[in-house]
Amino acid sequence: MPTLKQFLNDRLARRFRDVLGDRRYNFEHVLGFFRRDDIHRALVATATRGEAPLAGVVAEFEAEFEPFLAGYDAHTTTRFRQAVGVVLCMVMTSLGWQRTGRKRSLGARLPVASRTTTPSAYRNRDGDASRWFSSSEIYQQA
Repeated sequence: MPTLKQFLNDRLARRFRDVLGDRRYNFEHVLGFFRRDDIHRALVATATRGEAPLAGVVAEFEAEFEPFLAGYDAHTTTRFRQAVGVVLCMVMTSLGWQRTGRKRSLGARLPVASRTTTPSAYRNRDGDASRWFSSSEIYQQA
């Protein structure tokens, strides 16, 4: 879980078909990352503490996708980051968790002039949980 077929059939994920065709990264690799048992354990452990599950795996995820996240401006990576949130939602619901409608901060953006297109300019402060994701959904057990 989740597979490409499940992603394409998901009500929310269907809106992100454009992300699948981007040649700058392999979205199947994103799905594969979230299929791993160790990632599932980390997501559940983090959610159990009342935190956003992505916080438990974001450093590892960002390390795997650093070339894309650091190589393009935030306007380019927005749809990718949103699609990751959808995949995370699919995983958490399949593990018996439900969305709360609340988000938790993963970091605060460094100040940047508006409309900046410099790659990696829109990143979070050093020391934050995430370098590229600013917030993520909180889940509760169903």
